[in-house]
Amino acid sequence: MKHVHLILISQDDTDENTS
Repeated sequence: MKHVHLILISQDDTDENTS
């Protein structure tokens, strides 16, 4: 589950940057 959390944060960061 920790892996999923890490990926979620990574995606969020990228999404925010794109936005």
